Amino acid sequence: TNEKKAELRPDGDAELGQVSYDELILPPCPRCGEKHHANNNTINVGYGEDGQSFFKTDVVFFGDSVPRHRFDISYAAVDAAEGILCIGTSLAVHSAFRLVKRAIENGTPVAILNVGETRVEKEGLGDELLTKLESPIGETLAEVVNMLDLEELKVGSLAE
Repeated sequence: TNEKKAELRPDGDAELGQVSYDELILPPCPRCGEKHHANNNTINVGYGEDGQSFFKTDVVFFGDSVPRHRFDISYAAVDAAEGILCIGTSLAVHSAFRLVKRAIENGTPVAILNVGETRVEKEGLGDELLTKLESPIGETLAEVVNMLDLEELKVGSLAE
């Protein structure tokens, strides 16, 4: 076939090229029951020009703003944490970066598992509080799981 495969970007997005979403079937709104139209391109959450509802999930997509109440919850979690673990992120997005920055300002240790320099490193924040593991995420986490399984086997055999 002459179909070109989508190219995966480092952030996990894929470049799909010229794709039409006109035939996309969206689920009805769980609140009001209204049906949706894929071509409803209004940016307002609520009702589109044709009076049909536009369903927007609770997921915050890249480029969207994180609702204030979610950030308050996130800040409280960071403030209560003994440490922060960041996996697979460059921390380039401001919402993620400011959570790590807050942890560092609070004196909370931060560990990062990522390939490539992060925004925290570029800005020279928290050198004494920062631990960076420059390693592929999938392989590294798989090895951690293997290590935990082996440790669990050791502990289990000692208990017997």
